[in-house]
Amino acid sequence: MILKKGVYFAIFLSLTGCSYEEGTKLANSHSESGVEKEEDTPLETSISNDEPSLEITVPPKEDLNSNKGSTDVLSNLETSITHEQISTDNHLYFQIKNTSEHSFTFHFETTQQYLYKIYKEDGEIVEEQDNSIMKKIPSTYFLKPGGSVNYKVSTKKLSTGTYKVIFTFLSKEKTIKKSFNFTVK
Repeated sequence: MILKKGVYFAIFLSLTGCSYEEGTKLANSHSESGVEKEEDTPLETSISNDEPSLEITVPPKEDLNSNKGSTDVLSNLETSITHEQISTDNHLYFQIKNTSEHSFTFHFETTQQYLYKIYKEDGEIVEEQDNSIMKKIPSTYFLKPGGSVNYKVSTKKLSTGTYKVIFTFLSKEKTIKKSFNFTVK
């Protein structure tokens, strides 16, 4: 029973980011306040076994805090769109780059991570992503420091003229919209 509580306590500490000392103080304050009383037995801070360690993919709390400067991954994202025309094929590249020193995991409500729409110069929608292929399964994307998320859209439907594409990145943490004007020759 005590070992089971020790395991729960260790998991609690790793998920909340508390140090062992802070967690011990918290546990002792509950015991002293009469919430739970137990014999004084030392708690193990780690349990060794041969199984691989568990990697937690929930973004650290400080990554979402805009007051932390360099640890704020969301404000250190660079987005870009480029266009390349090869014969009649048009390729649009949407990139989101992590310029911070910290990793980050983006969470999505579905398997679809982005949307795009291509407009003619007069505002008429020429092409947009087919939403019927979207699966209602949550997904994630882990982004290392200096790493990037890259999406490529190819189309042959565009005739000579000026167009505008709008990409929308659909993460739960931050929705990013970026537009780009390009010309098809």
